[in-house]
Amino acid sequence: MARPKRDEQAFEAAAAVVRAAREADRQHLAFTTPFLASACLPVSDPGNIPVYERRNGDTELTIRPGYTKDPKTGKTRSLGYPSGVLARKTMIHTITEARRTRRREITLGDGITDFYRTISPGGAISGGPTGSLTRLRTQSEQLFNAAISIRVDRMNANDDDDESPTYIKNLTVADEAVLWGNDKKGSGRAVVVLAPTFFNEILEKAVPLDWNALHAFGDDPTCIDMYIFFTYRFHSLKRAITISLDDWNEQFGLYSSIETKEARYKARQGYAKKLARVLKVYDDADVEMTKAGIVLRPSLTHVPLKGMRAVQASLGTQLTLGA
Repeated sequence: MARPKRDEQAFEAAAAVVRAAREADRQHLAFTTPFLASACLPVSDPGNIPVYERRNGDTELTIRPGYTKDPKTGKTRSLGYPSGVLARKTMIHTITEARRTRRREITLGDGITDFYRTISPGGAISGGPTGSLTRLRTQSEQLFNAAISIRVDRMNANDDDDESPTYIKNLTVADEAVLWGNDKKGSGRAVVVLAPTFFNEILEKAVPLDWNALHAFGDDPTCIDMYIFFTYRFHSLKRAITISLDDWNEQFGLYSSIETKEARYKARQGYAKKLARVLKVYDDADVEMTKAGIVLRPSLTHVPLKGMRAVQASLGTQLTLGA
């Protein structure tokens, strides 16, 4: 019965560490890309569906899983979708290393156990069918086999008779990947060679994050997604905006449906609870949940500009934020 209290105390302590490190300009920087910041991976396994879709305003993210032949049946089967915290942190680590090294070839730790400790410090390490290492291996295979498409429908405000132009971008994360074997020691390095289009997206439009903030949210992918979205959005937000609960849920996908009064009440309460946790970590974010929706007002970025200048100096390159 005491575990929830201990977990909350641990979160409060982690949030305090994140705030102190930010004030001291000692953040542990990570990076993502604009499209991944505005449209999220699945929160949990969406099941055996042919395609996964997520929308944020006029931006639509589509994910198609990779496929393999089942050695037992000889039939082609889906590998499934990258989802949850491990897929997100694997993606962020890969983007961060590509940004740091400016190389397409990325090594994922010194073995799977070492990599798990890197992206999930303090997490329980276990094998077996449902263990953390097995889940990491599965999520990594799903991530690097998936095909991701971005579609942006842009409105033409000058002429109502003109058809709105559409921007389409297809992203394959990796051209090649050698992932960990299933040995008990978890030895052997995994190596990923990023696809050129995705690699260029990282170099040209990286969005800075704080690794410690990501770790503070534990195994909650929705809090991670909300933090990343705020971090990205506040780099360009010039005026207050309100996002309806329907659009918010369409973007973050925590609830499958909020059509009934009871479902909307549950969704509002659920998102309010997660928002409160995010704001304990990112306390400069001016965000409020109202009856009209979620209100965002111009706020300081979570990675201060002076921190970005320090990173720029260490990398010897110009940092460019995606629009």
